[in-house]
Amino acid sequence: MRRRDGAIWEIFLPGVHAGHIYKYFVRRRSSGERAEVRPLRLLLRGTPKQGSVVWDLGQYRWRDEDWMEARARTNLLDRPVSVYELHLES
Repeated sequence: MRRRDGAIWEIFLPGVHAGHIYKYFVRRRSSGERAEVRPLRLLLRGTPKQGSVVWDLGQYRWRDEDWMEARARTNLLDRPVSVYELHLES
């Protein structure tokens, strides 16, 4: 993997297609190496083949036109916010 701006990392793997399951390993100075699944994944496969699933967003038909139009007319800074999950190290 190569590091891009800030904490963004990327990798290109030829031959990977939609439906493939993957994990990656993170090597940390303090705690060694461990397998991870992508935190912003769209689909997660459960055991026994647990991992993130490669997904082709170009094939997905979005059906959120009404919501997108309402969002464009709304000042989001004046609205309450709900945080589902927070990772303190982030």
